[in-house]
Amino acid sequence: MATRTWNGGHASSNNWTEAANWGGTAPVAGDDLVFAGTVRLSPNNNFAADTSFNSITFSAGAGAFTLGGNRITLNGNIDNNDDTLQVIDLAIILSIRCGVHTTSGDITINGIISSSGVRGIDKNGAYTLTLTADNTFTGYIWTVEGTLSVPKVADSNVACPLGKQSGGSEDIIYLGDDARTGTLKYTGAGHTTNRPWELYGVTGGGVIEQAGGGLLKFTGTQTFTVDGAKTLTLKGSTAGTGEISSAIGNTGAGAIAVTKEGSGTWKLSGTNTYTGATTVSVGTLQITGSLAAGSAVSVASGATLAGTGTVSGTVSISGGGIISPGVSSEATLNTGALTLNGTSILTYDLGTTSDRIAVTGALTLDGTINVTAVSGFRPIRYLILTYTGALTNNTLAVGTMPSGYYATVSASGGNVYLLVSAGEQHSTSRGVRRGVGRGVG
Repeated sequence: MATRTWNGGHASSNNWTEAANWGGTAPVAGDDLVFAGTVRLSPNNNFAADTSFNSITFSAGAGAFTLGGNRITLNGNIDNNDDTLQVIDLAIILSIRCGVHTTSGDITINGIISSSGVRGIDKNGAYTLTLTADNTFTGYIWTVEGTLSVPKVADSNVACPLGKQSGGSEDIIYLGDDARTGTLKYTGAGHTTNRPWELYGVTGGGVIEQAGGGLLKFTGTQTFTVDGAKTLTLKGSTAGTGEISSAIGNTGAGAIAVTKEGSGTWKLSGTNTYTGATTVSVGTLQITGSLAAGSAVSVASGATLAGTGTVSGTVSISGGGIISPGVSSEATLNTGALTLNGTSILTYDLGTTSDRIAVTGALTLDGTINVTAVSGFRPIRYLILTYTGALTNNTLAVGTMPSGYYATVSASGGNVYLLVSAGEQHSTSRGVRRGVGRGVG
């Protein structure tokens, strides 16, 4: 076993078997391969298919290589020690569990990755590993840190970039390890997977990023191996949406927190039991399932909490933050104690019935309500909020209304009403803030 370093020294050939491309001695089976320099950046493996090599390393200062040719058997790791994207188009058979180290730059593997037995991949390093093929390797895939990018996910025992696992612990998608955070980035057009997932380690956490289109949906069970407080970040800034329909829970004694980042939309539709904070920093978080009472929810300026489910914990809407009951039609969002800020925004669909927020606990009423007319909208009194605890009435202003209508707000006895009238109204009375409807169409 020896280490052979590519220098692309042959006058006309990109073939691996040419000794001149390796400084005078061509590799043999079992060698470690290092790709260096900036000459002959498309090396072609013309060794017999499935010849075994110990490792592949792209050295510091290497150009942008694309490795092609016959399939190899890999007995070790793949490392990128340069800041240039390195591409592997040839197919690979894993003979052991493989570590892919994006230490200094990204790696893309377009060839099909299979395995002789249960092997799997550990992704290390802060940069991105992209897998594009319908891989058939068995063994779990673990993004210890950095990003694993895939255009497709699939159910157990179905080939996809994450491999073809047949169940049990080998099926799990692991993210993070202790203080490190692993990211699964999706770039496809809409897929569903029933594979289980886990935030690994004592601390740290994982990120799932919907960077594609369509619906990315996880129906698989969350698992845990090690107790610890961790954070699941749901991210994405595209038109695609994400959904987790299974329950998110604590990891033993450690509380899981959920953070929504990116301008896109994620939906939680399961019966969630985690008790860490739920933070909507950017974009929209829809709750159509339920959140546990122990999870306090906060919504930052410009972000939106929406849905038709139950948010049992306290809810705080910051200035500029948005709460929007319903999803695509009039519906009720149930919450624990709700605190609205003076510049919080409530967005409602009003029609035959109305969107509604049902608060179990105290209500601090404040901010501005904006109304969109849907089928059946008319000048009547709409019940827009209910509450079971104490009311702090800082008055709710009326903002955008359908053209030709205005509204006034009243609150008492556990109910908040929006009285919609036709025409325009400019007057106000003590204790109630009336607004003039501003036309929206």
